[in-house]
Amino acid sequence: MHLEEHRIELPMGRGRPSLRLPPPEWLNTPCACKIVWNGIHNELPVTVSEADEYLTASVSDEKRATADLGQIHQAAIVSNDGKALVVSGRGIRSLKRLHSKQLGEIQKKRLRCAKGSRRWRKLGRRGAKLTLRCKRPMRVISVTRGHVKSSTSAKSTKYSRFS
Repeated sequence: MHLEEHRIELPMGRGRPSLRLPPPEWLNTPCACKIVWNGIHNELPVTVSEADEYLTASVSDEKRATADLGQIHQAAIVSNDGKALVVSGRGIRSLKRLHSKQLGEIQKKRLRCAKGSRRWRKLGRRGAKLTLRCKRPMRVISVTRGHVKSSTSAKSTKYSRFS
């Protein structure tokens, strides 16, 4: 990705013209991005890293935290001054259960259809969309609830959608 003359230029490979997009207002530094196929359409997630001002001041105090990713609880975080935090991941479990239940209903309907029929394909697309709709909230829950800030954090934003 190149920021040239107030536009984002993405090379599309040898012999193909580059894709040029207008940059958003908040993008004023170079960053990393990659076009990703998510099963239905292409997405362009943009990752910008920025320094946390309040964390650089606390580095002199030598406060540290350790995170342990576990089997029962999603994460356990302990700092050197004795404070602890346990993230249960209950919201993610409930979303996964709902997703499995809905996929089971779609699969039950799909078994009654002839393979390759229009209805069979429609149900397959519905299952793919449902999976995407369930993955997004799980990703957001795991980042917002189980995230421990470090000296540099990354902010990921979906900038554009290509179909």
